[in-house]
Amino acid sequence: MDRELKIHLPTLSRSIFSESQPMHTSLQSTVLFLLFLSLFSGNTAYANPEVDRCHSQLKPIQKKVEFVDQAGGVWGLFEKFKTLRSQSTQGLQLDKVLKKLLHNLDYLCATLHGVPLNELATFVTGKIHAIGKTQFRNEMILLGKPPQEVDSWLIFAEFALQAEHRSLNPESVQRSILHAETYFNRYKKLAQEIDQAPLSKQGETAGLLFKEVQAFFKTDANVKRAVFENSRVPYWDIDENYGGS
Repeated sequence: MDRELKIHLPTLSRSIFSESQPMHTSLQSTVLFLLFLSLFSGNTAYANPEVDRCHSQLKPIQKKVEFVDQAGGVWGLFEKFKTLRSQSTQGLQLDKVLKKLLHNLDYLCATLHGVPLNELATFVTGKIHAIGKTQFRNEMILLGKPPQEVDSWLIFAEFALQAEHRSLNPESVQRSILHAETYFNRYKKLAQEIDQAPLSKQGETAGLLFKEVQAFFKTDANVKRAVFENSRVPYWDIDENYGGS
């Protein structure tokens, strides 16, 4: 849920998904609303001390990732040395999983006090509020969208309204970051050791670290939540001319 809008719609609740909503808006209004989204979509930043502190805690981790990136990642270092080249796939896997972890930690910080509606959720909930679920679905299908895709939007929009008001425990997220930082420390140390004295056993070290990070994704409650919430965002392209993903 990375993209938010600098617009304000009427306060919405799950009741907008009932069939008792007004049905007076035409198909033309849908197209106009799409254009409105394309003109005014963007990121909205809200100052919050807890969110700022959380992001500050991530900066040392980000610097470690940047440090390894400058060397071409662990994959690039493995490729650089003949003794490790055959194990470069393990290096690539490690690079990817740690960047994924950093992305999810950043997401947790940004959404400590709720997940802002992204462009898709804002569009869907706004249209349902105006014309009702059934007419919205019919209009989207009339515009050429597959019924299954529209239904996935409706499911996501309802989920997004709930996630908008959920909150995380800042201290719990802080503990998750502190735990995760140990992996990034080892990641940077491994990169330095490879660059200074490449050894075949470093491939095993990379493989072990990769497995531990994978396990962390499955055991840390906050990271599991971040992965779950991000996985709920469906593929969408409301209109080829007016944006999408």
